[in-house]
Amino acid sequence: MKTICVDDERLLMEYTLRLCKEVEEIELVKGFTRPAEALAWAEQNEIDLALLDLNMPGMGGIELAARLKAIHPELMILFLTGYSQYMSCAASGTAPGYLMKPVAAGPLESEIASVRDLPFPFPETGVFMQTFGRFAVFSEAQELPFSDPLCLEALAFLVDLHGVSITRAELAARLWPLERQDRALLKKADQLVSALQKDLKRHRIERIAELRCGCLCVCPAAFSCDAYSFSRGDALTINRYRGSYLAAYAWADFPRSLRLWNEQAST
Repeated sequence: MKTICVDDERLLMEYTLRLCKEVEEIELVKGFTRPAEALAWAEQNEIDLALLDLNMPGMGGIELAARLKAIHPELMILFLTGYSQYMSCAASGTAPGYLMKPVAAGPLESEIASVRDLPFPFPETGVFMQTFGRFAVFSEAQELPFSDPLCLEALAFLVDLHGVSITRAELAARLWPLERQDRALLKKADQLVSALQKDLKRHRIERIAELRCGCLCVCPAAFSCDAYSFSRGDALTINRYRGSYLAAYAWADFPRSLRLWNEQAST
């Protein structure tokens, strides 16, 4: 396997490089202390495995994982951490995809095996938003139909905002960027929101969103979502991601969304 290691602490990065050279499966390994340099190298070279420091200045491991996956969709990701949020779980083996720093050979080989050929199970209960690849909404593992593709796009846009409220004018500007912002366009936005409300009510999942004239947003606590799990650092979800996010919508930019969600969580 062709491997990269990215850690802003040079001594730890060099230690991990030496360890990787002892792992039989790893045929080539290259180290970086700056995520941007790792990305530039990835654009020109094949990579099978990335060992990423979770917390780095500027671009953290989660955002870097998304950017690398956009280049190499089948890339396996393992996070290196000493961060207290993950230390106890990583040590007990209940946080797949995470390795305690400094890394040891046995756990590294075990984690490489654990992220291979992961299935993508949908939850059996509740509401699930699929944003990887095409956007789809599931309830009790059944995909739900919508009356208009624009209803689905409007919901996808609200999911991408991760609970941040917008106005109908902001929604209209996103869905119809080339049209004049006037009363006729606002009326069209109102009609679309009304149709979306009816769809959600018909499927008995109206709790997942708040759709009023001056406040349009989803309620993230009311559903599960692959992208949200990715943003929380769920390594299994990260390894199931194949580099495509809300594929039908030109406005979608997963690394940008991850960065905004992170900023939102820190305020």
